[in-house]
Amino acid sequence: MKDDGSLQTNLTNDITSAFEVEPVWSPDGTKIAFYRMLTDGNGEIYVMNADGSLKVNLTQHPAQDGGYYDGVTFSWSPDGKEIVFHSTRNGNFEIYVVDVNTRQIRRLTNDSAVDRNPIWRPAPVSVSNLPDLAITDIFQDGPYYLKVKYKNIGAAANGDFLIKLSANGKSFGGNPSYRFQVPPPQAEQTTGGFTIGLIGLQQGSVADVTAEIDWEQRVAESNENNNVFIKNIQIQ
Repeated sequence: MKDDGSLQTNLTNDITSAFEVEPVWSPDGTKIAFYRMLTDGNGEIYVMNADGSLKVNLTQHPAQDGGYYDGVTFSWSPDGKEIVFHSTRNGNFEIYVVDVNTRQIRRLTNDSAVDRNPIWRPAPVSVSNLPDLAITDIFQDGPYYLKVKYKNIGAAANGDFLIKLSANGKSFGGNPSYRFQVPPPQAEQTTGGFTIGLIGLQQGSVADVTAEIDWEQRVAESNENNNVFIKNIQIQ
């Protein structure tokens, strides 16, 4: 159905089952795994295409596979190739993994405790695929302005951010209507002019000026420990 509740479609209308619950989308959004309780009381884990076609029983065992307990009873692997689930097929609740394509099953736990409700850990985000924003310089441009040089020393990415300037306890966080875009890797760029009066400076002032890039933390970075740059500046 749509996100407003309209166009509801029955994907699992089957007289051989008592009910179907726990639908879970595959990571790529092309398939849906679900728990089906058959009319004979046997519970199985099925997978189908997103339109409800090609329903496949992945677990095919008279024991309880998935379901039975509240909460998550099975979970997709991050690559969408396997599903982890609990089952009583060996007399006690244990954790198993089934290959979605081959339906081959392997057992993960083997003990006297009750092992159930498994959740697959999401794939970690590789920091090598993230940008790394850094300030490289602050300098005076004309009698009334400071400019900031910055670059992306990480990977390419989309996103926008502000740069905050501070001096002597007074700061200016930038204009939200004029955000900076994440630059291409290794490309150095320069901001427009920050009026020195916005951070309490005037001609003749000497101060440690701090520039902080992406101070709102809108951009996910591989390293956020180099976002602050400090330079002692004498306003000419």
